[in-house]
Amino acid sequence: MKKGNRFEVGSGVYTCEVCGKRTRSTGRGDNENVGLCAKCYDEAGEENEHSDRGHEEYRETCPTCREEREKAETAKKKGPQYREKVELNKAQVGVLGILHEMILLEDGLGERFVAEHEYKMWELNQFEGSQTVFLSTEVGHKGDEGTMAALLARTRRHMAIGTKGGVKLLGAKDRRGKTKMKKTRKSPIRGLSNAVRGTV
Repeated sequence: MKKGNRFEVGSGVYTCEVCGKRTRSTGRGDNENVGLCAKCYDEAGEENEHSDRGHEEYRETCPTCREEREKAETAKKKGPQYREKVELNKAQVGVLGILHEMILLEDGLGERFVAEHEYKMWELNQFEGSQTVFLSTEVGHKGDEGTMAALLARTRRHMAIGTKGGVKLLGAKDRRGKTKMKKTRKSPIRGLSNAVRGTV
């Protein structure tokens, strides 16, 4: 805070338009003219300087510097963040179309019973700075909400789909309960079939 911020004797009291605190003139001839307390006036100057030229280093007295540091620290604690909108390339769009049909057919126990099943969840996510798409699915009997079937008979999958359409089933288990990962190789259909047969 600048020197000479002591209140001026005999000055009138007013409310700061930013922080709402009651204050009075300091005799500096600046902050009282715009209806701000000395602290808010000085911080506004720091913000303007940050916006115009930036600071060579972090300033504790600058609200913008403090806000940017808090955002960076929060993002670091949270780790990678999902994008607001998933970006798909042509290969990923094609694979997702095939998966949408194959998963429902697999979990619907074949063409005979597939009409009795439906997707309860089909969710796509993508981390910032990555082109890999993550697909989460859940399939169950139609109208099973509120029944034991919703707890015991639904199937779930988590898949990673690469930029070339390669698929990896995440956290899959075989019949012995061991975790194994499967991904596509040269034949996309072969790889997709492997991924579809496993569940989480």
